[in-house]
Amino acid sequence: MKNNEKNPSVETAYNTIKDQIISFVLYPETPVSDSKVAKDLGISRAPVREAIIRLQMEGLITTNEKGKLIVSPISLEDVIDILSVRKALEGEAIRRISKNGWLSAAQEKELQKILQNHQKALTTIATSDIYQYDEIFHTTLIDYAGSPRIKTIINNMRLQMQRARWLNIANPAREYDSLNEHKEVFKNIVSHDLESTINAIRTHFNNGSESFYKILNDRDMRAVASAIQSFYITSPRS
Repeated sequence: MKNNEKNPSVETAYNTIKDQIISFVLYPETPVSDSKVAKDLGISRAPVREAIIRLQMEGLITTNEKGKLIVSPISLEDVIDILSVRKALEGEAIRRISKNGWLSAAQEKELQKILQNHQKALTTIATSDIYQYDEIFHTTLIDYAGSPRIKTIINNMRLQMQRARWLNIANPAREYDSLNEHKEVFKNIVSHDLESTINAIRTHFNNGSESFYKILNDRDMRAVASAIQSFYITSPRS
């Protein structure tokens, strides 16, 4: 196999474990067994181990005090730290977009379509669609910045954030606020207003941090989040 070709078994193992971590099939601090994954997938342990190393580099798997592989814990502090770093990086992405002459007409149209799809998703019960368009908006902005390094760093952190996204289901109004904040970012980009666009990005991430903080520090909302968490763990996956 050539160096630039991906091993299908590694990719299968990686995607399987990653999806189970993000969807809480594998809950934080749950042991990760390469032999079990290999058996479940009908592959050897070597590609599973390679996939686990990749997930360790991305922060989804770590070792406990006994040196055993486990799903990385996640806390409010983790979420806030990740949002703070993303805020800084996406602000830099906006600066690069402005230096590159802002967006083309086609790019503006693409972002507008994403916002429209996000708006439509909010009228349905398809929670996954809501998060999909929320993430697509940010991913698209990063792509427009043209910085592979920023994109790589943010993609790694996005995996961590996807683990915590169920918390916002306990605060439904947050998704509507998030869409309006995206619209504010878009309005200022189209107006070529760098300072206002960066301020809108900062406001978006600051509000996201406050939402997570409120959920995890309010007894009633924490109970709702716990019930949602239990649903994700116990419900059958398609």
